[in-house]
Amino acid sequence: MSRTLLAQHGTEFCLAAAGIAAAGVGAATVPAAVLLAMGAEKWSLSDRRTLSKARDRATAALFAEGAITDADAEVVSDYLRGGRGAVALDAHTMVTAFATDDPGAVLAQAAFGSALAAETDGVRLALRLTLESAARVLRDGNSAQAFTAEGVSALLRSQGVLLAQGAAIKSDTAALREETAAMKAMIAQLTAEVRGDAGLSDDIKRMAQNEKLLIALAKRYAEGSPQDFDGALRGLERALEVAANRRAPSNLPSEVDAIVAEADRLSDAGELDAALAHMQNALADSADRIAREEQARAQLVNSAIAKATLARNADVLADLLVARITENGGTQAEQFAAVLAEQDIWYERGRDQGLSFDLDVAIAVAHQSMALAENVAQRGAAANLLGNALQTRGIHASDTDLLEQAVASYRTALTERTQDRVPLEWAATQNNLGAALTILGERAADTDLLEQAVTAYRAALTEWTQDCVPLDWAMTQNNLGNALQFLGIRASDTDLLEQAVVAFRAALTEWTQDRVPLKWAMTQNNLGNALNILGTRTSDIDLLEQAATAFRAALTERTQDRVPLDWATTQNNLGNALTSLGHLASDTDLLEQAVTAFRAALTELRQDRVPLQWAMTQENLALAFEAWASLIDDAEATAHLQTALTHVDAALTVFSKKQTPYNHDKATRLRDDIRAKLRP
Repeated sequence: MSRTLLAQHGTEFCLAAAGIAAAGVGAATVPAAVLLAMGAEKWSLSDRRTLSKARDRATAALFAEGAITDADAEVVSDYLRGGRGAVALDAHTMVTAFATDDPGAVLAQAAFGSALAAETDGVRLALRLTLESAARVLRDGNSAQAFTAEGVSALLRSQGVLLAQGAAIKSDTAALREETAAMKAMIAQLTAEVRGDAGLSDDIKRMAQNEKLLIALAKRYAEGSPQDFDGALRGLERALEVAANRRAPSNLPSEVDAIVAEADRLSDAGELDAALAHMQNALADSADRIAREEQARAQLVNSAIAKATLARNADVLADLLVARITENGGTQAEQFAAVLAEQDIWYERGRDQGLSFDLDVAIAVAHQSMALAENVAQRGAAANLLGNALQTRGIHASDTDLLEQAVASYRTALTERTQDRVPLEWAATQNNLGAALTILGERAADTDLLEQAVTAYRAALTEWTQDCVPLDWAMTQNNLGNALQFLGIRASDTDLLEQAVVAFRAALTEWTQDRVPLKWAMTQNNLGNALNILGTRTSDIDLLEQAATAFRAALTERTQDRVPLDWATTQNNLGNALTSLGHLASDTDLLEQAVTAFRAALTELRQDRVPLQWAMTQENLALAFEAWASLIDDAEATAHLQTALTHVDAALTVFSKKQTPYNHDKATRLRDDIRAKLRP
């Protein structure tokens, strides 16, 4: 509303200035508020059509400029009303302004140039556009005819405005009249030249027959090039060519055709500014409508995303997330990058907080990114990220099928990410492939898969060297240590276990606590596992104590609040080391500490969240109670064995011959052993 009101005020201000200039009345200064009052009073007596065109043009200009706000428009209106200090114009300036091509600019600078110096860019722009738009229309129309010298003088005197002798004003007015006569002669000559030019196209000749349009265009080009008749003539002929290029009927909505037809009608009538203002208003309305529709669409999509999240429908949610990105526009590369960023948000949250649904969404979005990929680099990146999401979800769900899909996805990525073309990215995918193969090999007790994992890690280390990428090198050393550890367990090979310890200690030379505290903690945890297994196999208490020390070091960074699942995993591993130590040292205090550690782990390793890890911890509790039972008297020993049996039975509700045959067989042997000890 403020911009519409400003357009009205600006037109009234310019009307009064044009009237005073035409009347030739001398006045020392006329305050802006007086000019506004004069314009409002003479509005109904002036050419209403011209005034409406001037106001509409000013309105369109204000709404078309996005940098102008209603607040800016209100400030300018306040200046025009005289509410922000003394702003005035002298009559000489008004005459001079309306003798120029841009009277509004002259008026704006003369009246407000110093007053608005401290205002914002938006305020200054609003004033300039308003006065320029309105004054140009008024200059070309007949609206100032309602102002007579006597009437203007009387009105100014009634407002307390001092009148001056008008010699200079009259001189300026005479010069203006002479200039106007010369302009009319040039316009007449231009129209005659165009109509007499046999070389023009039929379309231009047809448009030249439109008297009103021809005169209006000739006037514009005469004013634009008053000293260059040939240039004005060429410009006029080009303008007629543009006017002749009318749009054929379309299959667009009828209101669009109607808008264009009305603009054509106004142009044909010689009302060029009105035609432009009409189209500017239509464009402003269209832009507002499109903006509202886009906002409505965005709101619907966001609401649908929320509902898909509540319904836990990962596939539909992924479709909506990608649609939200693609509908925002941008290049294919920008959209692809945005999809990968969205996938990363869901993946990291799911991975770090153990949220299975978020991982399902990450997988679905990664599949979408595969479909969007258009080149080798994009396909390689998408396949690698899909593998990461599948692997993490497979770990959390104890789902061998998902892990096998992850392996397949990494192998697909390696066909795009070759060692020759992108060696570092190839190494990254080799590392990820090794991780998936390690987990599969561990769960299936499959030596071949574990050996494939070691091969993948060693391949990665040919490019991920310590000098080139020390942190990535450390990560691969850590992962290699895991694979060697599982191979050593499977093959009962202490040499492989010792190689694992070497790999973990190598990783710790770059993954330091100060530099990457959580990765340092992870490697301490893995080192503890390898030392624990070696110590248990060799009955070496020193190695077991080193293992417990490594686990406790890891827990200084792996806290329950910070990384609950990792904290729980390390608590479980600490329990294993304490169980082995307690058994070797015949120390029930150590075994009791082991039970405490396992029970702490189960506060985060819940069956509904990470069933396989929950089952492993249940089995470890059974082993701790079995070892504890061997160190105490018969009655209490029986109770501990019953507790051990309860825990191993719980583990076997998750371990299956199909999905986790190694774990199932091991837990079954433990259950049989405990049952045998319970028999009288």
